[in-house]
Amino acid sequence: MSKCYTINDNISFHPENATLSSSLSGARIKINVPTAQLLEAFVNRVGLIISQSDLYSIAWGDNGVNVTPNTLYQNISLLRKALQDIGLSGDTITTVRGKGFIFTVAKVAECEVDIDPEDEVNDVISENIAPQHQDEKLIAQSKYKTHNIVLLIASMLILFGVVIYFIHKSIPKRIIDYPKSFTFLSKIDGCSIFTSTELTNVESREKANVFLSTQPLDCKKYPYIYLSFTSRHPSISIISCEHEVNYSKKNNCKTEIFINHGGFNEIKH
Repeated sequence: MSKCYTINDNISFHPENATLSSSLSGARIKINVPTAQLLEAFVNRVGLIISQSDLYSIAWGDNGVNVTPNTLYQNISLLRKALQDIGLSGDTITTVRGKGFIFTVAKVAECEVDIDPEDEVNDVISENIAPQHQDEKLIAQSKYKTHNIVLLIASMLILFGVVIYFIHKSIPKRIIDYPKSFTFLSKIDGCSIFTSTELTNVESREKANVFLSTQPLDCKKYPYIYLSFTSRHPSISIISCEHEVNYSKKNNCKTEIFINHGGFNEIKH
């Protein structure tokens, strides 16, 4: 003998094999196990509000803590559809906001019948969908989307890095091994004059200007002049460049060296 329930005199519900049948139309519906357990809870508490937490425990037992609200609502939706398809009109399952669900039908009676284990459901109207599998699919899809987003961000970062690299390569670079001790001295006939920091006093700088004014500077072709002088050796070097040396990647320069010039301190005005 197997327990069954008669709903409104013409609908039979068999929890053991999770089927609904109609004595009027002869239709039979197979529902999934959690949905059948939810219906059994409803038919035993007609007209009473059943909380969501109770429904989790009833339909999924100890595993109810791992079930998402989406799974519960999917099962409730499947149950509503099955009841409508089997012949129960109206909204038999009502959502009570913040409290749970209530099953409203005119009559439910408990019965017992003999069930043939080989009895087949010949007219399946609703699909036997396990919403928990849908949850797993949604989780997998979410992970797939997250994975794609991560790949997209990584690709954009790599592309950004490549663009920055080529922009950086295209900008004139400071020559690393070039002395950075040169400072701006003056302008002479369109030439920008830079000197080493050893020319620290005003007198030496003025004498350097006098010295350069006596040189045939080609300021149109070589507008950047770098003057180097050291007291340790009586020589002066002049580097004339087409572009500013520190920032030009490609440059055209010429170098002139004056030996035994006597030192800037000996240059006469």
